[in-house]
Amino acid sequence: MKTLKTNHIPNKIRTALIGTALVAAASYVSPVDAAMIFGAIGDDLTGPPGAFDGSITVTANTQEPGLGRQAVYAIDGSGIVNPGGSATDRDNYENDAGADDNGDGWNYLSATGDESTGWFKVDLGQTYPLKDAFFFNFNPASLSGNESRGLATANIWYLDSATDPSSNDPGDGAFDSTGWTQLGGVHNFTIAPATDVNQATPDVITFGGVSARMVALEFLTNHGHGDDYVGIGEIQFFVPEPSTVALLAFGGVALIRRIRRNH
Repeated sequence: MKTLKTNHIPNKIRTALIGTALVAAASYVSPVDAAMIFGAIGDDLTGPPGAFDGSITVTANTQEPGLGRQAVYAIDGSGIVNPGGSATDRDNYENDAGADDNGDGWNYLSATGDESTGWFKVDLGQTYPLKDAFFFNFNPASLSGNESRGLATANIWYLDSATDPSSNDPGDGAFDSTGWTQLGGVHNFTIAPATDVNQATPDVITFGGVSARMVALEFLTNHGHGDDYVGIGEIQFFVPEPSTVALLAFGGVALIRRIRRNH
């Protein structure tokens, strides 16, 4: 690979080169990031943070019947609020405990009463290089004390395919990991605060750029609730931001080539 030599380029041109590249880096939005100005995959850009556009789907082995705490409520941004600061800054996201006062519409809750066979599977709609995910735990203001139904430990799996090669369909029992890749070891999740308090600090699941279309949580334990139900408040997935260094290099090379063609 040839190395570009810029010693012959005048100082003014070198300054313009760097400035142009920096502007390009600051304004560039990759095709993957273009649909995620707020950061979360599936955000419809209308606000508030986490507003759902329907591009991601979810299945679980069980969920509350009727209009109870369905699996979709844990990926559709319901309950996510931005109590202060920039709406485009994901660090300002909180999960609103008060949103679940009526007992449905904001959290997911399993229906088996056996956390050891529960699972929750998200299809992101396309393959992404996943950076990380925010995880907010089960946080129902209407059932004080039931924060202990929140997920405590789980195995996390990912899959770069539009088709699940396993038998993970609603109604099935234990998670079938055939064809899936496990993300590290057992993951631990923080119990939500009690007595109608927002969960302001989510747990962060680090993916480190792995390519995945599907992500699954295999439930292991809840936070000690005697009935063994497992709940989730919200999980939101994020891709890496564009690399400024890579953009600078790309913009610089392009400008050098234009300079050389004009001389």
